[in-house]
Amino acid sequence: MKVTVCEACQSSNVPMSEVLRVDGIAHCNDCLANKYPEEDMLLGHLLEHEPDPTICSMCSIDHGNEELKPLSGKPVCESCRALLNRRAVPVWVKASFAGVLIVVVLAFALNWRFYSAKNSVALANDAFEKGNVDKAVEHINHALHEVPESEDVKTLARYMGGCRMLAVGNYAQALADFEYCEDRLPDDYQIDMLINRADILASFTKGDYTRYLDLTLAQLSQDTLSADHHAEVASAYACLYADGGKLGFRDLANYHIERCKQTPSFSGELQNYCNSIEYRLYSKQILTFSQFAEVYPDGWTTPAAE
Repeated sequence: MKVTVCEACQSSNVPMSEVLRVDGIAHCNDCLANKYPEEDMLLGHLLEHEPDPTICSMCSIDHGNEELKPLSGKPVCESCRALLNRRAVPVWVKASFAGVLIVVVLAFALNWRFYSAKNSVALANDAFEKGNVDKAVEHINHALHEVPESEDVKTLARYMGGCRMLAVGNYAQALADFEYCEDRLPDDYQIDMLINRADILASFTKGDYTRYLDLTLAQLSQDTLSADHHAEVASAYACLYADGGKLGFRDLANYHIERCKQTPSFSGELQNYCNSIEYRLYSKQILTFSQFAEVYPDGWTTPAAE
């Protein structure tokens, strides 16, 4: 177990797992209870929890002074990592549960359209596994045409269609498709995560920057070690600055850009993304990442005079 210092009361040897940062200031449990006795008093504040790198985020076992290797930004021990490796292929590259249900239908109704639907579902799953989402959508829509009464096939069609809409940038339709699938698919399809992703991108696309910020802050609060999450919060603050010009938003955007660059998962792609945010702060022009890359294929640097 790692210990840290409570910046609110200066107490040392506070377990890292019991510390919550409020607007960047570390608070121990006692300080948090004294300063914010009611839970709703924390609304509007940036909350960050930095997981203890010596405690496994899956099994919660304390490994003393040994720092565990991160997985998706969170510390995971070797035992849990091995368990994850034995699990099935992620659901967004393998969606086959409806095929089993179609086989059950066939056992009770020997009809050509069910055979056709079963084959189309199998082809859709195969294409989806190989990353050919367009072909998968084509096959699953054919299956739905054959058995329009099947809610399971319809759900799978909306799921695959939502993945395609997310890929091509139609975020509003992707959000509608994933929301349709909510409560209709098993938890391991991670519909909540996909809904959140589509909602974030849809909010940015339609210029609802306040919602964009709220969603990215909520996402960051779930994993404060994620470079991607810090970058997206920086992007949201930069949009609000470019849209309204408040200097506080610019400062917060720069703060999260620096936090992004300090995380272990920071990459070259994120460097380019942060560069596009820095351009937004300089020019007050809101470009998407792809638009920025088209205008500045070699990146952007602040003019020397600045």
